Amino acid sequence: MLDYFTKEEIEHALQYGIFHYNGPKPWKQYCVNFDIWWEYYRNSPFYDKEYYFDFYNTKQDEIERLTLVRRLKLLLRYFVYGRKL
Repeated sequence: MLDYFTKEEIEHALQYGIFHYNGPKPWKQYCVNFDIWWEYYRNSPFYDKEYYFDFYNTKQDEIERLTLVRRLKLLLRYFVYGRKL
């Protein structure tokens, strides 16, 4: 990465940068740091309680349809790779 950016630029980005989800989007499905995105969303001026409720209500239905093994994998993934601030 030092071929493209200076060490100072990398440190600045790590300190002041933003999350960019170039894979699954947290507002569409579960992904890495999913909970962090929703935490910031809840504190943003764009927060919409109805959208938030509808999203989680839909996700709860999806989780309830999962097998026990899939639920355990989700929990394990969250607690092993989950939120790291």
